[in-house]
Amino acid sequence: MKIPAVYSYRDDADTLIDTLKKLYPGAEIIPDNDGLSAVKYAFNHPVDAV
Repeated sequence: MKIPAVYSYRDDADTLIDTLKKLYPGAEIIPDNDGLSAVKYAFNHPVDAV
């Protein structure tokens, strides 16, 4: 399972990624701090959740 995780602040990124890893063990979390970049990634790669 691939899940892009978009965050605005670096402090939030750690919490977001840790939470997603707990909710979806074994998932590949793809962190990004730019919403447009994350949308481009999701458009060009299969993702399971956003």
